[in-house]
Amino acid sequence: MRFDFAPNAFEISDDGRSAGTPEQRANDIHAAFEDHTVAAVMSAAGGNSTHEVLTHLDAGRLRAHPKAFIGQSDNTFINAFLYSQAGIISYTGLTFATNFGESNVSAAAEEVLLGYGPLQLRSSSIRTPNLVAKSQAGDVVDLDVNRPGVDVWLQSGRAEARLVGGEVGILADLIEEGLLEVEGKILWLDIVDDGLGYLHAAFDRLWLLLKGVHVAALIVADNPSMPWQEWVVDVETRLQQDGPQVDGPVMVGGDLGHYQPSWLLPYGDVIVVDAVAGLTINR
Repeated sequence: MRFDFAPNAFEISDDGRSAGTPEQRANDIHAAFEDHTVAAVMSAAGGNSTHEVLTHLDAGRLRAHPKAFIGQSDNTFINAFLYSQAGIISYTGLTFATNFGESNVSAAAEEVLLGYGPLQLRSSSIRTPNLVAKSQAGDVVDLDVNRPGVDVWLQSGRAEARLVGGEVGILADLIEEGLLEVEGKILWLDIVDDGLGYLHAAFDRLWLLLKGVHVAALIVADNPSMPWQEWVVDVETRLQQDGPQVDGPVMVGGDLGHYQPSWLLPYGDVIVVDAVAGLTINR
């Protein structure tokens, strides 16, 4: 496997959170999609400025040259754009710096990327919160101590539908701006360690936007900011409030979002969520 870098990959901003202007980053994405020698496009890091790129992306150009895009966290804006505007299935769960530079890539992630489906995803026995990239923090720092990889099913059942979602605040932005439709989908919620005040406010906004919306299943990542059992109770309490109507299974846990190892999930593709068998992807 060989990695090449986009022309503006080293035009790092002073705060270390982006590479080049939004126009330059969009041009790099267009060029990578249109280059027949490029097999896949991977974001360097999650960052917090991906939203700025969307107005500069041309869905038609991307649709004409579909290929795998791989990102995580803030990159969900691009995942959602590719799915809703260009009809392209992409992947969420990895970035270059986090997984190839400062951590490991799980065997399951490689199997997903290489198309060895159907593949049943298994949770790891220990979850390790993501590291903050050196480019952003100066030094790599742990967000929390390791915790057992426990999964809890709050609702039973089986659902087969397209997977969409993202970090709760980003997901609220996507829905509010009309960039993503979640009705009838399997909804995945990523949880970032930005404090409980932010999390509760983001959840409140998301639940208001999703009031009365039916989703096929709900999978919620672990929360680095809260003890495990408290987090499970918090999610269970949310389900009893006005918000989305989950017609199928609900899982809390999994190798999702801001933990390592991280599953690589096909964004916009059909997956199966089963309270007995777990998560199964077909590509």
